[in-house]
Amino acid sequence: MSITLDDRDFSFTYSGSWFHGGQAGFEYDNTTTGTNTAGSMALFNFSGVSVSVFGTVGPIHYAGQDVGAPISSYQVDGQPAVTFTAPAQGGTLFHHNFFTSPTLGNGPHQLKITNLNQSSYLWLDYVQYTPLSATSSSPSSPATTNSQQSIPISSSTAPEPLTNPSSSPVPQTSVQTTKKNNAPVIGGVVGGVLLVVAVLALIFYLRRQLNAQTVAGKTNVENAPNPSIYEVRSNYDFSTTSNAPLPSVIPPSTVGIGSVSRVEDLEADTFFPRQIANEEQVYLHDDGGVRIAGGPLRGQVDIPPEYREYL
Repeated sequence: MSITLDDRDFSFTYSGSWFHGGQAGFEYDNTTTGTNTAGSMALFNFSGVSVSVFGTVGPIHYAGQDVGAPISSYQVDGQPAVTFTAPAQGGTLFHHNFFTSPTLGNGPHQLKITNLNQSSYLWLDYVQYTPLSATSSSPSSPATTNSQQSIPISSSTAPEPLTNPSSSPVPQTSVQTTKKNNAPVIGGVVGGVLLVVAVLALIFYLRRQLNAQTVAGKTNVENAPNPSIYEVRSNYDFSTTSNAPLPSVIPPSTVGIGSVSRVEDLEADTFFPRQIANEEQVYLHDDGGVRIAGGPLRGQVDIPPEYREYL
């Protein structure tokens, strides 16, 4: 498989007097590089096993003058130069094969092209070479080699001279290497990890605060004084267990189990209904509530002793 390179490729190095030309739609990449100065040279460096040169052949009559056919020589790696004389005709030939090398050794090579005719124009269009480790095959061109298409060149199509041909830089094909930037990906991963750690730390802190508040609340509740107890103790009247009025009674004459006193003059209206006061007798006990089996006698009302609290 051959590789095609345009005359403006960086693999070319021009010295002498050269100028740019080209006709869109007829020449490779719409460009050519030409000279009409004898001794002007072009060097082409490549690595492969063969190389071919293609160009444009103009008419021998140009601007009313007989300029003749272009003559050029081709030399590979110091081998004997091969001279090529283009056919003389009245039209223009595009994609014409100027030179094809024999099979070369597999490696880097240099081709030197030299213009030998002072008056005619040598137009270089492109080269084709077979690279290293590729099977040598006949060179192929983007158009028919040695085509006989004749197009007269008008006087308005004048060659474009190069400025300072010996030092003018040739446009070079740059190869841009794209390096993948992993910094955003790494930054995103690190940021995500830090965010997760921060969220977990916040949750842990809030749970500890909540647990601490819960424990403190329980401790305060357990250690809080019982207001009902203190209230009873501070306001308790040791002489009575109730604020309700009690009937005045006669204390018992004898202390002991079953020892009671008969109330003679009980004011029934103060605590008991009138009919109970008239029909039944009331007894005040101080024995803790122990009674003889059989219950109280008929017509008898038992009143338990006063309740007291001893601190």
